[in-house]
Amino acid sequence: GIVVVAFWALAFCTGATFETLFNTLSIAGTFLLFGGFTFLVLLFTIVSVPETSGKSLEQIAAGFHKSRQDKKRAAPPTRQTGGNECSAVAAAGVAEPTRVVQRGVSAEVR
Repeated sequence: GIVVVAFWALAFCTGATFETLFNTLSIAGTFLLFGGFTFLVLLFTIVSVPETSGKSLEQIAAGFHKSRQDKKRAAPPTRQTGGNECSAVAAAGVAEPTRVVQRGVSAEVR
């Protein structure tokens, strides 16, 4: 699947750039660069990938579904305004009702 394609793409990139990096950075610099990338990927994995040891597939799927739901709920509401008249009213210091739309539900806020 996608992991195999990613593996072969990265293996190709490593093979294609190794000789140039070796001539430019020396052997120690080349391996330090590749080691640095590996360390960054390790940090990303530790921070971003949830622990699944001892969990059933249903529990894992529910955890991913829950995190998507939480992200949708955390989205800030968007404001819809009428355009130029709103800025003129704001400049005059007069409060105008604003229509707030959040998750497909709209309401007028005064």
